[in-house]
Amino acid sequence: MTKTSLLLLSTLALVAAACGDDPVSYSDPVGLKLNVKSGDVENGVLLDEKNVNTESGNPYGAFVGAAEAEIGGSPSRIEVEAATLTLEATSTGVDGLPAVFAGDVVVGFVMNGSTTSHAVGTATITADAVAGPLAMAVDFDSSDLSEQDYADLVGGSFKIVLSGPAATGFDGLGADANLTVVLTFRAYE
Repeated sequence: MTKTSLLLLSTLALVAAACGDDPVSYSDPVGLKLNVKSGDVENGVLLDEKNVNTESGNPYGAFVGAAEAEIGGSPSRIEVEAATLTLEATSTGVDGLPAVFAGDVVVGFVMNGSTTSHAVGTATITADAVAGPLAMAVDFDSSDLSEQDYADLVGGSFKIVLSGPAATGFDGLGADANLTVVLTFRAYE
């Protein structure tokens, strides 16, 4: 065999090995609507939560269904790759995220079975922030979940929770802030 043939075979073997190491996965963004009002401020904090499967059209359920079809079964792992927060134009009394929140805003999951909380993403709302979308720092991988919490995650049996310190004066604005959190999920075989 020539050196060129050996080099070609070695290269092909490396490419084949690398391709075999990549797990099959499926990714999709899931938008979730949340709402906070001036009257919701409690001890300086704003909080809204909703069951993920109650979003109009159940986009999370659609993600899980599409992921199972793509990877050929229930995912072995689900992670959140990206997250954004947006103040929608349909809001009243506020025109940017700094009018609603001041400081660190957190998005998390609370599993319905165990009521365990899992942080998903954070963003710091500064005075120069706009309505969004504002990218959040993400740190969520289902590898750390208990068996029960993972079953709740796959089954869509959890709440999405958004919380953060209210902006100074938000409680007196009579404002209604419509927010969208977009989470980009990835499921692995």
